[in-house]
Amino acid sequence: MSSNQSKIILAVGLASVMGLLFALSIYGFDRLNPLNYGWLMIGDAATHFLGWHFYRSEPTQWPLGLIDRYGMESSSSIVYTDSIPLFAMLLKPISAYLPEIFQYTGLWIAISYMLQGGLGALLVSRFTSNPLVIVLGSLFFVLSSIMAFRGGGHYALMGHWLILAGILLYRRTPLHWSGLSWGILASIAALVHAYLAVMVMALMAADLLSRWFKPNWIRWQAIALQMSIVFSILLFSMWVAGYFTAGSVAGGGSTLYSMNLLAPLMPTPSTDAGFIPHHKPATWGQYEGFNYLGLGTLLLLIFGLPRLWRLWKIERGHIQPYFPLFIAAALLAMYALSPMVTLGKHTLIHVPPLTNFTDVFRATGRMFWPAFYLLTLLSIVLTIRRRPAWIAAPILALALVIQWLDLSPLYKDRVSNQPFSTTYTSSLTSPFWPEAADVYHHVIVIPPTFTVENFIPLSHYAAMQDMAINIAYYGRPPSEKALRQKQERINRLMAGELDPHALYVFREYSELKKVLPKLDRHDAYGLIDQHWVLAPDAFTHGLDQYASTLTRP
Repeated sequence: MSSNQSKIILAVGLASVMGLLFALSIYGFDRLNPLNYGWLMIGDAATHFLGWHFYRSEPTQWPLGLIDRYGMESSSSIVYTDSIPLFAMLLKPISAYLPEIFQYTGLWIAISYMLQGGLGALLVSRFTSNPLVIVLGSLFFVLSSIMAFRGGGHYALMGHWLILAGILLYRRTPLHWSGLSWGILASIAALVHAYLAVMVMALMAADLLSRWFKPNWIRWQAIALQMSIVFSILLFSMWVAGYFTAGSVAGGGSTLYSMNLLAPLMPTPSTDAGFIPHHKPATWGQYEGFNYLGLGTLLLLIFGLPRLWRLWKIERGHIQPYFPLFIAAALLAMYALSPMVTLGKHTLIHVPPLTNFTDVFRATGRMFWPAFYLLTLLSIVLTIRRRPAWIAAPILALALVIQWLDLSPLYKDRVSNQPFSTTYTSSLTSPFWPEAADVYHHVIVIPPTFTVENFIPLSHYAAMQDMAINIAYYGRPPSEKALRQKQERINRLMAGELDPHALYVFREYSELKKVLPKLDRHDAYGLIDQHWVLAPDAFTHGLDQYASTLTRP
């Protein structure tokens, strides 16, 4: 091993450690404790934890990622609760040996930052072997604003190291191994989050396209073979995880959650980041298109642009093979803008979509991420390439300080100022609920609709009591068949056909009132913890101790 290789390995290891230490300093050690889960029981993050908790107690079935008890008729897969299926599926076989409460999100955050630092260092090491410059450059990836933005609840989407791994893999693997390499990386990305998988696949397409520039029929055959290997591995992984159980692939809202043209240059109003004033969004959902590069990175780009032409003239032969990579990132950036291109609050172009393709990934603003990291890398390269380390290192250090001062309010907003609790205090405090769980097998909520704000208490109750529930918060809507089956259950209830194993919970008394004439003297109803409850055969099952709360029809 050469001296330069040893220095690079040392720098990569140090960058990984610094990424981990940064995560621990920002998010704290308490989030690493798998028994602390109260901080997850807010908004979207709640369904990530609940999806895992329902999934871990499911019997093993095929596909392996299926969940039956969370949503019942509209149940889907661990994929669509954003519960980081990679971890969930690895831990499920040993779930019986884990504590009753076990969350792995804190560990995921720490690992993501560690890999972000290490892979960022590997990227920088392609352009310099100086350890100090490598570590300083890697910290720009650790201080990623778009990664920090996801620290407010979309934790699976913090796996940005997968994008860095895709950039690293570009043209680095012999053709006969590329299919296996990209297939494994794309599968890991798919088992983390679908958005990350799409970005990795775009980078893979660029890699294989770059190998087509030499017209050779054998080479074309080899590329076709590698593509078939990639898709075989990826589709099998997606099948195992349960990707194809969704009722609909369309999420909707591609223009609502788009990226503004000003997003890389100015923060969105939904954050506290930046010395630079926030831009005015064209839609309220453009917070999903938060892609602010940070003042430190922007200054490196601005002052480095004069060097870009000089480097192009000197290293044109080394740069040209990377054109497919730049094109892939540019196409994803165009997708991020959506059919409605906006500049601030103004709409410049609005093209009606020709197909539903733009609605498959409704948060289109996220698709800028590969371009974000390529621009970050470009800012570093323009600073360090063909420049002595004693000049490049101080410039990077100064830009890092500016970057941190610019983005530190973002970390306070998305992490430090977020409420933290080790446990979750449910609003269902009556002893009736655990008693009822000994009698009934599932919870039926009438009507079975929900919002992020009100699905948590009843879903948490069902999960902790090992019951099924007919509501769930999935990333994709249920199929028409599932909706019909759900409505048929409601129709049977309204006709007086009660499921003796179901505890019915009504959102409004007006709905319960429709059923009361169909009940008999063995059933009971009442208002418990602000929920109207209908308990079939309640007094037969020994729930007479709640006679003061429950009423016979």
